[in-house]
Amino acid sequence: MQAPLDHNQPGDAQVTLAIVKVSANVTAPEDRLGQRVVLTNPGGPGEDSIEYVLENAATLLALIGEGNAIGAISPRAVGSTLPAVACYRDQETRLRREEENLSDYPGYSERSAGRINSFVTAFAAECTQTSADMLAHVGTVATARDHFYFLEKYGQDKLWFMFVTRLHSRFLCH
Repeated sequence: MQAPLDHNQPGDAQVTLAIVKVSANVTAPEDRLGQRVVLTNPGGPGEDSIEYVLENAATLLALIGEGNAIGAISPRAVGSTLPAVACYRDQETRLRREEENLSDYPGYSERSAGRINSFVTAFAAECTQTSADMLAHVGTVATARDHFYFLEKYGQDKLWFMFVTRLHSRFLCH
């Protein structure tokens, strides 16, 4: 689904948000058209809603009842959304950061805390340098607005929300 990068300037740059709809055992096309879609988001940050739905489809469909479908939108900077957020300038930097993995610092000490802080600070700086334009439009508010945009685009008479997360409480406030 195409959505505005900045919902305050909808005519400008666009993002591509991955969406999925998983239906129960509905074979007739006319039955699929009448389905209620329960849109879900497991919360985050950084969790891919689509991955969650695909991994838990059977359980979710059983919870929402026969004749309904479960849907999800991958939040910005997660999963298959575009543009992607790239936090490394190049492959060499990515490999170096992987070698500096935080798991190398078990337990707490001032030395390990300092090394972890340095790692996180460098990672954040690299993300800001490589993806600043996108990062300005990533987070709970942007994701909530994307759900609202989805409602406007596809109609709200057949859409319900499941799992009232912090995201959906934000969504309900808009």
